[in-house]
Amino acid sequence: MKILTVTFLIVIFCTLSGCKDDTGIPAELQQQYPESISISVSNPTDLPRNDGTVLIKMSDLKQKHTLFNGKALLFWSGKDEIDGQIIDSNDDGNSDGIVLNLSLRGREEKEVTVRFHPDGEKKREYTKRTQAE
Repeated sequence: MKILTVTFLIVIFCTLSGCKDDTGIPAELQQQYPESISISVSNPTDLPRNDGTVLIKMSDLKQKHTLFNGKALLFWSGKDEIDGQIIDSNDDGNSDGIVLNLSLRGREEKEVTVRFHPDGEKKREYTKRTQAE
């Protein structure tokens, strides 16, 4: 009887807390974006880079996972979602890459998880961080 009670409490706790696995990504987002690619990003300098721009080529992601879909994705590092934007660098109407804003200490390396859904389109909304007049 005690085992059932403990199991029941764990299930309730996971349901209420959002149940994150060791990647820190909430279970709900893992279901919405079931596929993933892990990439490593590093700062080769001794200087910190706050909100540094990281460019990931779309072709590199497609090579890592054949089902990759750039229209339904999110980015995660540690316990935080990272804001990103798809870019068309040569104005040909095709997505060429993804730009992320990532802070890294000097000589730091971070693991970034790209989660995606193989079909459809899902947009993520991020807080505006710039002001243009």
